[in-house]
Amino acid sequence: MRHIHVATVSSTNDLCKALLDTEDAIVVTADQQTAGRGQRGRRWESPPEGNLYCSLGFRHRPPITPGQTFAFLFLAALSLKAVAEYLLPHCPLLLKYPNDLYARVQRHWKKLAGILIEHTFAGNQCTATVIGIGVNVEQTTFPTALGEKATSFALLGAAVPRSRVLAALLFVFEQLRTQPSQQLFQWWKEELALEHLSLSLEAGTATVLEILPDATIRLGQQGKIREHHFHNASLVYDLDAAFQQRLKSASLTEKLIAREVLPVSGIETLPHTGHQ
Repeated sequence: MRHIHVATVSSTNDLCKALLDTEDAIVVTADQQTAGRGQRGRRWESPPEGNLYCSLGFRHRPPITPGQTFAFLFLAALSLKAVAEYLLPHCPLLLKYPNDLYARVQRHWKKLAGILIEHTFAGNQCTATVIGIGVNVEQTTFPTALGEKATSFALLGAAVPRSRVLAALLFVFEQLRTQPSQQLFQWWKEELALEHLSLSLEAGTATVLEILPDATIRLGQQGKIREHHFHNASLVYDLDAAFQQRLKSASLTEKLIAREVLPVSGIETLPHTGHQ
């Protein structure tokens, strides 16, 4: 994929989407975003402090169905988690539904990275997908409001430049694209480790019965079954409980190596992308 790097941009997703008018696949990175955003329009702090702000864009020829778009959610989340496992082998890591990456620092879970996926539709067909990824890489101080909620590779002990994180992400992403969507969904579901956990909703506590291939969570609440999708609202649940459940099976990288999706030698020898 062609790679375009800019110093400052309002949003890498917006620039990436505009470039897809003439490109079939492109990667956009920036030193700083002035209007970065996350899920449900929340602001994503994007200072010029060595973090990774990138967007991967794909023009679908021919267009894909709405059901096929969910594979991009699984691809992005799994790629991010696998790279973090390689670079932080001794750090507890967990995907928080649907695709935020958290690291446990002492007794607290802090956000390390986030993903925002946006699709363009013509009728009921998806013509383009943009995957925005924000990773806290070299930042060592955060605004007071985020200080207790965010962390970075640097603060977790990984002295790695963002160019290495990007190269690893792109490599793992391309490797995972060779896998069937159903397999990606299964791995993503296992990384969330949500089934049978209790969640806090506006209407009270509910238990996760199952997760569906369109990322909908089927819940049991007071004898009734209801469904929740991540576009509706954030979920509150015990990340420690999810992590303990996650530990019952092999790590994601172990699974990917066993399936020969990733090399046994790892990804740390990959070259930098050239953008620091």
